[in-house]
Amino acid sequence: MPDSLFDPIFEEYPEETACDVAIIGAGPNGLMAGIYLASAGLNVILLERRYEVGGGLATDEIIYPLYSSNPHVVYHMMVDMMPILRDFNINGPSLQWIKPNQQTGIVFEDGSSIQLCKMLADSKDSIFKHSVKDAVTFGRLMTQWGRVVNEIIGPAT
Repeated sequence: MPDSLFDPIFEEYPEETACDVAIIGAGPNGLMAGIYLASAGLNVILLERRYEVGGGLATDEIIYPLYSSNPHVVYHMMVDMMPILRDFNINGPSLQWIKPNQQTGIVFEDGSSIQLCKMLADSKDSIFKHSVKDAVTFGRLMTQWGRVVNEIIGPAT
């Protein structure tokens, strides 16, 4: 007979354990490090203070009950470039990234707005309503930035 209602929980979470590596934080980086280390044959334990794993890729009811959203949504920008997807053949039919065209926006006091979209032409059209010069400049800079992401940042990830 258990001494309290919590005894079975403490059997599941022992005070001491033997492992080769302890990773603090079960966000994307901790989870990936754990997968690589475990696949190399090490005994790994992940410790997370939150009630769920996922860190910046987790969803939460932060606005109001029953409405899940991501508190770190900008974190998703390059998530599909992670090498782990290839290394462990995760990026297949079981995983699908849903990236809406409209990524972010701002509404001004007069009710006008600018939306930044996945499709560069849509972002430029939105900026064009306010300034032709800024829309052209934005298009040029984003084209250059796209090359930096694809040729330098993406592979370095």
